[in-house]
Amino acid sequence: MAVSMDIKNIIEKSGIKDGAIPEQYLNTISPYLDALYKSINLDKQVFMIPIVNTKNPDKSDFVFMFEVGDLKRLKKEIKEFGINLKKKGDLEYGAKSGGAFGIYKGETAFFIFSEVNTIDDKRLLEYGTNLSKGETVDGVVDFVTTKSDMVAFYTGDKMSNFDFAQMAPELGDMGKKLNKLYEGTFWMAKVDFKDQDAVMEVNLTLGKNLKEYGPFIDASLSDDAQSVLVSDKTMFAYAMNVNMEKIIAMIIDQLDDKTKDEINKQLSMLGGTEKFKQLLTGEFAMAMVADENPIITSFVGIGDKKQVQSLMDGFGFFLGLEKNGDTYDMDGAQLMFNENGLLYAANPELMSKMKSKKTVKLRNMNGFKFGDSPMSMFVDFKMLLQMKDLEDYAPVIKSFDFMYFQMDEDGGNGLIRSTKSNQNILRTLIESGIEMQRLDEIRQAKMDAEFEEMYGSWDEEEWDDSDLDNFDF
Repeated sequence: MAVSMDIKNIIEKSGIKDGAIPEQYLNTISPYLDALYKSINLDKQVFMIPIVNTKNPDKSDFVFMFEVGDLKRLKKEIKEFGINLKKKGDLEYGAKSGGAFGIYKGETAFFIFSEVNTIDDKRLLEYGTNLSKGETVDGVVDFVTTKSDMVAFYTGDKMSNFDFAQMAPELGDMGKKLNKLYEGTFWMAKVDFKDQDAVMEVNLTLGKNLKEYGPFIDASLSDDAQSVLVSDKTMFAYAMNVNMEKIIAMIIDQLDDKTKDEINKQLSMLGGTEKFKQLLTGEFAMAMVADENPIITSFVGIGDKKQVQSLMDGFGFFLGLEKNGDTYDMDGAQLMFNENGLLYAANPELMSKMKSKKTVKLRNMNGFKFGDSPMSMFVDFKMLLQMKDLEDYAPVIKSFDFMYFQMDEDGGNGLIRSTKSNQNILRTLIESGIEMQRLDEIRQAKMDAEFEEMYGSWDEEEWDDSDLDNFDF
């Protein structure tokens, strides 16, 4: 995985040099910003790459790579950091505790950050050697040549790097199998901050081996899935329509025969693996309705209604269900089967609307329509304001209007819109994050004060385990 950023755009749009962040923070980061502007070619993307230690993820590195702007200034910054650069071939390099630096041909530079690893000369030279090899994977050329505020790239071609046998011995060959399965598969996501909108675009490319199992995603959502949208106070909804039979088949095909047999034994009560593949269709939807406490509606697509209903009847007593025809009552909430799946509503009124599929029409969210894509999600921030538990965060919530994301087999798109038309949304996001932290501190102080008023002050250092003798358990 790798991420690239247009640092120049992000600094300008964020307003971090123009009052978006408190002065005490700005004083801390200003020297680094000055170094960035003079050392890096800000007309090009900069890259951030996690170098994952597959045997011990806690010992992974993080690489920051960029095209050099002012080479003389960059070397001056490195020297002030306490590193004297050495040279071997095209690479100038040096390291100290917690980090290392390299400059390749005076044109490309990389910083390696590591909290736990000692980065020695050998490892630095390995990085330099890799820079000169020019080896690549599918999609990476498009990634490094794409210019946006932020770009994320992921490839499945390196799954063999992971030692799955650490999780279970029988998964020893899993990495190699997955590497072959995901060969040629990659995705790339772009985010641009355009005035009031943060706009996301995702492109997904399936390799030939993975494509043989597809398609994994249906064309759209059924009316049953969309029936979760029955209240005009809906503040959040999410839905997906994937092909569970194909996904499970793909997963099982990567396992060895012994593991397959063991799984089939475990699933025997459900009719075995083949029956299990057909148990759920893979369609799922849920919505949250704004109230003093959130109210839920949901739908789960069922492939084998008779089998699932039998399981519900069998476990109904333990789940506290009272059956009335195809409807199950549970502390006021209701579950019901129709011909396509299982419906859930937090109260009978919502269930009645779901049964009749009386869906509401969303307010205009930049043309977004829930259900037009097989994977859909939205948040209506105006409805969030009706939640009692979120009253303390109203100043932050009021800064945003709505967000959505939708996706199909080829990719997707999404958008977050702010309510502040006079500034870029990136600045709004940063200011909101700082305000959220301030509100959290106020809320925590209020809770601490209430606790102290009820129970008195409590000092962990004064606690004596013998005090437990005074409690009757």
